[in-house]
Amino acid sequence: MIKLAFAFCLALVSCVFGEVVRGVVVSVHDGDTLTLQCADGLRLKLRLYGIDAPELKQPFGEECRDALERLVGGREVTADVVGHDRYRRSIAVVRCGPTCANETQVATGLSWWYARYAKKDSRLKILEAEARWMRIGLWSEDSAVAPWEWRRCAGTGVRRSQMVFTGGN
Repeated sequence: MIKLAFAFCLALVSCVFGEVVRGVVVSVHDGDTLTLQCADGLRLKLRLYGIDAPELKQPFGEECRDALERLVGGREVTADVVGHDRYRRSIAVVRCGPTCANETQVATGLSWWYARYAKKDSRLKILEAEARWMRIGLWSEDSAVAPWEWRRCAGTGVRRSQMVFTGGN
């Protein structure tokens, strides 16, 4: 039974990899993760490609999630699936009409360009640099801590109030 369930999950993952899927956003979990309801009834958990948003308990975490909710929540979107992560989420570039949600989150200073996984995405790199220069969103504070640093320190005994800005990617 477990093998059958695993095979079914793999089939779902492989059927959308590299494809463009359409659906309605039924849930926004945080600033870079949402759930898409496709017309065929399939629900896909999507991680926005090339960005890393603050964790919900991190400064700007809720603002980032709320901004993504305002942008795509309840709306029909197109997702270009480019891969999958270790949590079996589809990684995608998400568009609501002509607006790219991935780029908007970075351009408004609410997410980092995730260079570790999108090294060649010069557009996201430039958008982050512009947001930093304009000091908007999380860049308005001198003590912005990258989410990957925030997660790395979780459970280490380091108080998050002791964390200092690392300069980004």
